[in-house]
Amino acid sequence: MITLPVLICLGVLQKPVDIPASLQLFEGSFIVRKGAAKDVVPLKLAKPTPRLFQAFRRNETHAVWDERGLTVRVGPRALSTTMPEISVTPKLFDTGEIEETVSLVAQGKRKRQASALAGAVRVGTDVYFLPRWLNSDGTAWLEALVKVDLTQPMPKPQLLGRFSGTSLADQAIDDRLFILQGKISLVARQRGVWGLATFDPFNEAFDFVPVGASLNGYRQLSPRFGLYLEKTSYGTQTAGKIDWVTQNRRILVETRGSVRIADPFEAPILIVSEAGSPYIVNADTGARQVLPSSSAVRRSQFGVVVWSPFDAPKRAWLYDPERWKVLARMPAVPLSER
Repeated sequence: MITLPVLICLGVLQKPVDIPASLQLFEGSFIVRKGAAKDVVPLKLAKPTPRLFQAFRRNETHAVWDERGLTVRVGPRALSTTMPEISVTPKLFDTGEIEETVSLVAQGKRKRQASALAGAVRVGTDVYFLPRWLNSDGTAWLEALVKVDLTQPMPKPQLLGRFSGTSLADQAIDDRLFILQGKISLVARQRGVWGLATFDPFNEAFDFVPVGASLNGYRQLSPRFGLYLEKTSYGTQTAGKIDWVTQNRRILVETRGSVRIADPFEAPILIVSEAGSPYIVNADTGARQVLPSSSAVRRSQFGVVVWSPFDAPKRAWLYDPERWKVLARMPAVPLSER
């Protein structure tokens, strides 16, 4: 007969059950199973649905950006504007710059109406929008920060000024603004430099902290951390992680080949190619895994799926991205051969 203390010891010493995973290709998707749970990973991703609006509300007061521009509604009353007056305001431009804009608008090369949004955030009862004014080729020639006070009887957008540099926005309605240590923040490019542009809503002051020279790519991981790609002056490309609070940068990869940020994962993942040899890197742990020359990478809720060839998979692996441990493979390998 086993006594209770012995049963308790056996319970403590028993190892947790490691549920095996499986990987199967079926009708254009990988079926990943782990126990009773299942995830479907398609070979071809559908195009992301563009954001159609950005909305904020306080009681009966609404502030919305959509195809009409900025609309403020209080109960049944509504006001929509594309803020053309900002494009020629003396608060932002001198006389020569205003005359240039008027001329370019007349030539059809520039628009006076804001027609895109780089981002919007709320601080208390105030909402901050960063509209974009576009050239005829779709590039932004102006971004200006405006505020809507949701406590006003009928709020109107108030011009605050311009950030130093231009956002990385590339969508009609993007999400590039974030709050960092109480400041409205934006990763921005200037001529020959990139860094963090901020607006302090309490002091109503703009600032810019440069951190690098030639930005090739960027992904915000959280308000504090970002993953960046940068070209050096001596011909290499670096991928790194930046802490915006301390402004410390940690280089993860430096290569004379190519590097890109993979589609969003729980961990930041980089794809690197050097002399025709690709590999995948976990930017948090630094762990690397060699990839087949013709391969594709996709996330799953159970790990990272890699297959080859990318257009007609014959082999596939499910990895734990922390150390790139193989969790499952296709074709499956018998346990006796692992």
